[in-house]
Amino acid sequence: MTQTLREQFVAGQKPLGTFLNQFGGAAIEIIASAGFDYLIIDAEHGLYDVNTIADLLRTADSAGIHALVRIPEPTREWILRALDAGAAGLVVPNIRTIDEVQTLLRYAKYPPAGERGYAPVRAARYGTAGTADAIQKEANANTLLFPQCETKEALTIIDEILQLDGIDGVFVGPYDLSSAMGIIGQFSHPDLISAIDTIRERCEAYRKFSLIFAPDAAGAQAYYEKGYESVAVGLDYGVLLEGYTQLQKESKA
Repeated sequence: MTQTLREQFVAGQKPLGTFLNQFGGAAIEIIASAGFDYLIIDAEHGLYDVNTIADLLRTADSAGIHALVRIPEPTREWILRALDAGAAGLVVPNIRTIDEVQTLLRYAKYPPAGERGYAPVRAARYGTAGTADAIQKEANANTLLFPQCETKEALTIIDEILQLDGIDGVFVGPYDLSSAMGIIGQFSHPDLISAIDTIRERCEAYRKFSLIFAPDAAGAQAYYEKGYESVAVGLDYGVLLEGYTQLQKESKA
C-alpha cells in the first residue's frame, strides 16, 4: 500500500469500502482482489474477538488493503487493543453523548493529544518502526477516528462532534438513523434524506470526512453523487446471499 487511507481521503480519491461481518482471511483477500480500498472489520455485530481481529488485520496488510475496526463501544480496552493490533482507524457506533467521543479521543491518541498507552506491539512493528516518539507522532497523525451518526442524540450534537480536534469525520448508519427517527427503513423519507444531507454538509463545513453505508451499488453511487467522500457498500454475508440467490434462480430457470 503506497498511500495511507488518510492520504486517499485527503487526495479526494473517494475510497470505497465494505464490511467484514462474518467471514475470515479468505474473504479479505477476495475483497482486496476485487479492488476495494478498505474494509471495516465489524466487532459490533460480527462475531470477532480481539485475537481474531488481530489475525484479520495481518491478512489485510498482506493482501494490500486498509482495514478499519468498528468497535462495539468506546472503552479503553477496545480502543487500545484494536489500535495496538494495527487497525488503520476506528468506527464507533451508537454515539449519544459528546463525552463518548471525548473518551474515544482520550484513549486513541498518544500524549499530548490523549492518554493512549504505548507498547512496542504490532502497530509499532514490534518496536522496529522507529523511535517511540516517532511511532506515536505517526499514529496520532494517521489513525482515523470516525464516530457514527445513527442516533437522534448524535444528530443533535453533530457540530460538537465535528469541532473536536482529532475527529476525522462522521460515518452515517442510515438504517439505525431511520429507526431512531421513527421512520425505520423508509430511506426515501424526506426527514431521513434531510438528515443525511445535513450531516454531509456539516462535515464539509468543518473540513472533515463524510462516510456512509450503502446496501448496494446504486445506493453507493447516489451517495457519491450527493458529495459523500466515501461509501462502505454491502457486507460479506449479504453479498454471498445475493450472489447465491441469483445463481440458484438462474440455474433453475
